[in-house]
Parts: sequence; structure tokens; C-alpha cells
Amino acid sequence: MIERVENNDKRDALQSIIFGATGLVGSQLWRIQKKDPRWSGITCIGRSHPIELIQDNKTSSLAVNLFEPDSFKDKLSAEVAFCCLGTTMKKAGSKEAFWRIDVDLPEILAKACAEAGVRRMIAISARGVSSNSMFFYNRAKAAMETALYNSGIPEVVIVRPSLLLGDRQESRLGESIATKMFSALNPLLDLVGISQAGAIHADTLARAMNELAWMQQPNSRYDNEELLKLGNTGQA
Repeated sequence: MIERVENNDKRDALQSIIFGATGLVGSQLWRIQKKDPRWSGITCIGRSHPIELIQDNKTSSLAVNLFEPDSFKDKLSAEVAFCCLGTTMKKAGSKEAFWRIDVDLPEILAKACAEAGVRRMIAISARGVSSNSMFFYNRAKAAMETALYNSGIPEVVIVRPSLLLGDRQESRLGESIATKMFSALNPLLDLVGISQAGAIHADTLARAMNELAWMQQPNSRYDNEELLKLGNTGQA
């Protein structure tokens, strides 16, 4: 049974780190946390820092080379880190480049966080992950999960959403078509009890990830159906 950590006292509010706060899920997570009094401060670390991050008094924004954590290791003072990084094969340009961003980079950051004393990392993976999958993408995500579990962080929580719904800054034609299809089918899938195969909105996933930071659990994974429930009701 998962035990929720109730924390309504600002004196006990925690610090968070968000890697990838400008992405689809990371940006929603940041918007949620800046309004959540349980967080006393947020450090957003990425390749750029948009004006809205800079202007928020609760947020510290760092634009860095993520592959060189020694240059910002003194900024990794937080209890919980969120890894919202990821790319596409098209954008990466090759399997090697994709692996470097989706597997090597999360591992590098997780190890740096472990050395800095971060107690928990919550990271986005994907539905259907398996080291034996016929699909390279699923094998890569499986390798990422294993790397994080072996990073030295005491608690690693993996979320495995299905298709993500939301407005992306970059165009993904295949996902755009699938998004429209799942937006229409999701209510029907819920009615017949197969929401696990449906889609999830980025803001719902972000709410679920934010709540997972306040639940005591061993190293664990959450699939799409659990994330939908947690993101919509606050209960796992």
C-alpha cells in the first residue's frame, strides 16, 4: 500500500528540479508546481530558459550543456528531481543520437543527482517498454529505466504513459493524426474498461507526477491507467 506524505507546512516545503521544463510535460509540471505550496523552490535545468521561467520568483532557471553536469552540480540541491527529457528519431537523426539523448543523458543526470543527495527521481518512460521488444524505441526506454534504477538515487519512480495529448512546440505528423483519433476514441475505451490503451493529456500526466513526489513507495512503475486515475483524482 502506498502511503501519502502530507505536507501542508511551508517550513517543510521541498525543493524540486525539473529537467526538460520547456517540453510538453515538463512545462505543465512547472506550472503546477509554481502554484503548489508544498514546493518552496523549483530549479529548471535545460538548454534554454524562457522568459516565463525567469520572471517567476519561485523558479531558478539554468541554461546549460546537460551532458556536462559538473558545470551545474552545485545547483542540484533538491529532494526530488523530475526527468521530462526525450526526443524523436526524426529530430535526433539516427539511432545513436536518439540513444544519447533518451538513454545516456537521463543516466548522466541521475548519477549527478545521486551524488548531490537527491532522494527521488520521477522519470517519463513509455508504454510497452521491454528490453526484448522488436521496436528500438521500446528497447531504448527499457535501457533508460534500468540505468536510472542503477544510478544510486534511493528512490526511482518510472511513469509509462500511452500517447501524450497536448500542444507541442514541434510538429509530429504521426502523433498529430493519432492524437485526433485517440481524442475521439478515449471516451469509448474508458466505457469498455481499456483506458490503459488510450491516451493521456500532458497536464494529467504532470499532475500525476507531482502527486507521486508526495507518496512513499519503493522503486516503482506506473502505467497509463494508474496515471490517469492519479492525475484526475489524486489517488493511486
